[in-house]
Amino acid sequence: MDSARKIPKEPKTRAKKVVNLKYPITKLTLLDKAVKLHPNSDRTKYILDAVNRAVENDLLDRKDFFLNDKDFDAFEKMLNSPPRDIKTLKTLFKEKAPWEK
Repeated sequence: MDSARKIPKEPKTRAKKVVNLKYPITKLTLLDKAVKLHPNSDRTKYILDAVNRAVENDLLDRKDFFLNDKDFDAFEKMLNSPPRDIKTLKTLFKEKAPWEK
């Protein structure tokens, strides 16, 4: 296993699919107040941005993942092996942090 899986990027197509939502009228005023805080936004954009953030957080917060036996053995071997000696990291850690300069 050479690297962690990355979340696939959105395809660069302009194709869209309609999603209908039932939104309580009692909450609509609250939604509109929040939308007004973002001058370059409208209801649709605001809702889509919020949903996309929630989706990304859900996917990134996953703590459980499953591997077949071969991949698990490789993963366990990597975890149990001593850390590699990376000279550039050693150099970096010797430098002061930007806020300490």
